[in-house]
Amino acid sequence: MKQAYIIIGTAVLIAVFVVVNKHQNIVTADTRLPTMAQNELFTMSESELVEYEKVYQDPFVKHVRVALDNYVNGSTEGIANVAISSVNEDGSPSGLKAFSNDYYRSKFVVASINDGIFGGEFISIVFQDKPDKVFDAWVYSIDPQTYELRAFSQDKSFDESKMESYRQRYNKILEDKQRAI
Repeated sequence: MKQAYIIIGTAVLIAVFVVVNKHQNIVTADTRLPTMAQNELFTMSESELVEYEKVYQDPFVKHVRVALDNYVNGSTEGIANVAISSVNEDGSPSGLKAFSNDYYRSKFVVASINDGIFGGEFISIVFQDKPDKVFDAWVYSIDPQTYELRAFSQDKSFDESKMESYRQRYNKILEDKQRAI
């Protein structure tokens, strides 16, 4: 019963986050990642690249990689049930089961990181071998050494046109296997 309560509680938190963001247009920014004008090409100095690489030392980002590797290898360790299989508000499937494991076998780059309203971090990622979608992962810290992937979904605000623009703009980082996890 306790596990069911946690799953329901997590689902409620996810729903509240989506509703709050959807209706109040809450936008958070993370100063750990570089920002630029909408049409500016993606260029970074070497010092900016070094700063960007620090994103991959974030334990929340590292846990996304651990969770994806676990999932591909048949384990659900470090992954909440709702992050495996769930349904979005519009009825479309969400969670790791909703997408091909080919994504998860690929390295990914971090597009953004935001603090979660209810804790943890929301991390937007793009897979290098299949950069046709932006995915959002919510990772929560249960304690300083234990993390859990609590949500995983496609960011549907990135249609094919936006993804093409994204791939052109960030091509250098999408092809850089050293600055990915």
